[in-house]
Amino acid sequence: MSEENAAPEGSWEITVKGPTGKEHTVLELQRDGDTLTGTQTGRGVSTPIEEGKVDGDTISWVQHVTKPMKLKVTFVGEISGNDIAGKVKVGMMSHKFSGSKKLD
Repeated sequence: MSEENAAPEGSWEITVKGPTGKEHTVLELQRDGDTLTGTQTGRGVSTPIEEGKVDGDTISWVQHVTKPMKLKVTFVGEISGNDIAGKVKVGMMSHKFSGSKKLD
């Protein structure tokens, strides 16, 4: 029997593996149908996510980072159980990210 995948809504601990090392963030998601809203917090700065979508076990969202510079960061990941893994695109570069859902 396979484990059911976690719902996207809730709190996720996300780690991006970039060229300068690991970057830890917390992603808080709310869901309305196939639309996701919420915030992503890292380095003490919390920003709203945009363009959040759910398609089966795949979720995607955009974060506009302002510090240390202005960047559009696009995440696409697949939920498996209570874990998520995928790619994050920053400009022309692509990095891997992974994380897990915070359970109550």
